[in-house]
Amino acid sequence: PKSNEIIINSYDESLETNIAFLFTIFASLSVDQSCQDSQPLVEEFLCRVAFQPCDDKFVVHSPNQTTCKYIRDELCPQDWITLQNTQFAADLLPDCDLFTEKSVSFTCETDPNSQSSP
Repeated sequence: PKSNEIIINSYDESLETNIAFLFTIFASLSVDQSCQDSQPLVEEFLCRVAFQPCDDKFVVHSPNQTTCKYIRDELCPQDWITLQNTQFAADLLPDCDLFTEKSVSFTCETDPNSQSSP
């Protein structure tokens, strides 16, 4: 991929809309100053959860439990609780306990540079 391109492993337009909405909620209700200060990290994590970006070797590095719990418990504890109590937003928040402790790598489903044989 070109340096400004991001290849994702899966895409769902409605999920993109929902994640954008979740970003807006996080930004607007942010009670935790540490969460406000860490907005780029929070957004990157949620995007990685939703869209699984592939690196230049077409490998996905899954989000991990440590990062999820750090955001949930250390950076944004009050915001996370508020969002969990909001029906729509609660469905979009990841369950940290479902992630592995360390990132797992796997191959992207689609390599745009691969060509099928005739």
